[in-house]
Amino acid sequence: MWTMSIINSHNLLLDSILVNNTGNWVQSYNTDGADTIRSSHITFNNWTVYNDDDSISMKANSTDITITNCKFYDGLGIAMGSIGQYKDQFETIERVTAKNIEYDNTLHAFYMKTWTDDQYGYPPNGGGGGLGGLRGAAFGIGQCTRFEGAPGDGNCTNSKFQIKNIEIDGLPGTSESTRLASLQCSAIAPCTNITVVDGTLHLDSGTAKAVAANHAV
Repeated sequence: MWTMSIINSHNLLLDSILVNNTGNWVQSYNTDGADTIRSSHITFNNWTVYNDDDSISMKANSTDITITNCKFYDGLGIAMGSIGQYKDQFETIERVTAKNIEYDNTLHAFYMKTWTDDQYGYPPNGGGGGLGGLRGAAFGIGQCTRFEGAPGDGNCTNSKFQIKNIEIDGLPGTSESTRLASLQCSAIAPCTNITVVDGTLHLDSGTAKAVAANHAV
């Protein structure tokens, strides 16, 4: 499971922490550097994380989270979610700020993921139906999280969890991906007010990146 779980916690400064959860000796899963749940006013400062999952993840009812002066290696980047895992439960993530972050071979800089509205199984491994130097696109939204054993392909447009009021300002560097941002938003609760400015990411060849949207934003 996750390296550090911050649950029902408030007003914490977590400073100068090294996480190395790379599974060098045995295969590891869910190697998140840290996850917050039902917590507020949490500051991550001067973290170094080596892993192959979320570098730091904000989950249900995480508010006023600050991430500063951190270095993330080989994982998936900063994650909002997954969220919307508990059927008919309202969840929120609000006021998350990340500044002066260095990424090395992470999949994203920052991405969001919500469960679909179809419930298969129960948490922690199942659920759904809730409300409320890079390898991939620097910024991503995906509203298609679902239990791996769920039947069929799943409905990636029916999440009732709405994502809104996001600003990504300043993403310099290089990436293997041709996309600056990739947005897959729910048709039931579409993404609104998503802003990406001053994105100066380039391919190694120097080509500028594009934004790809599966649904109107």
